Amino acid sequence: MQGLTHGMAAPAMADGLQRCLETLRLHAVVVECNADQLHSVPAELRRDYGLEVTALDVAALDRNGRPPGVLRRADLLVTTPFHKKQIERLAKALGTPEVVITMCTDLFAEVGRLLPSMPVYFVVADPRFAAKLHRLFAGTAGAVNLRTLVVGQDELDAIPAGAPTYLTQLARERVGDTPLRQRILPEARVFSTESARRLLSFIVRANSEALTARKRR
Repeated sequence: MQGLTHGMAAPAMADGLQRCLETLRLHAVVVECNADQLHSVPAELRRDYGLEVTALDVAALDRNGRPPGVLRRADLLVTTPFHKKQIERLAKALGTPEVVITMCTDLFAEVGRLLPSMPVYFVVADPRFAAKLHRLFAGTAGAVNLRTLVVGQDELDAIPAGAPTYLTQLARERVGDTPLRQRILPEARVFSTESARRLLSFIVRANSEALTARKRR
């Protein structure tokens, strides 16, 4: 990005950045282990970064002992720290860039602050994400106060009025127009600032390289 903008006047810089974000239609594959993150991560990549996105359950990586074709056609692999080593190995084998994103860092810090003093509720769509949350907070003081409920499986009315409660984006869609949905808002965005920087750096670099290659033809 520095090479693109150095010495440019403001209008030219804005035009250059715009072209650097629109030269290529990039395709990302999100690899995760639960429906909640396979919903929220692709949604943010499409909405905020203009990427074409395919969601792939990590379990699909083991089929037939080889990566699904969609991975071999990807411009970028995206996952979270839980699957970092596996996806880094896969990205290296495929020769495909990868970004490991961190999510909801402010939210998780706030939950960690609350847990020692009170129960905190997470409403999710996939039991696998509920289990993942318990692993995430296992070393946190007050981890026994973490309450996870699965839409369609647990009784959501059991959540006390006024209790700190968080819904994943997919859970919010699935609970429908209920008092719980009206009372609680999900996180509008889930990527950390550092993850956003990594993604934007990749997009600008890929588009800038493509733009340069076109000019040389």
